[in-house]
Amino acid sequence: MLKTKCCTLDEWMNDEGMTGREFAELVGADQATVSRWRRGLTTPGPEDMLRIYEVTGGEVDPNSFYDLPKVA
Repeated sequence: MLKTKCCTLDEWMNDEGMTGREFAELVGADQATVSRWRRGLTTPGPEDMLRIYEVTGGEVDPNSFYDLPKVA
């Protein structure tokens, strides 16, 4: 079952103690790309977002890559 808690990719990776290299291998991206995603310099494309969502068990969803106001 997917979790509903949402956090940023950086927060999730820190919580999991996962390196950029480890995460890159899981999602099929390169380490530099994961670093840019973590720092908010680039936004993953749709296919990458789906892999991120799956790998993180739904904790990092596509909305976490955008500066959206929190909805109560």
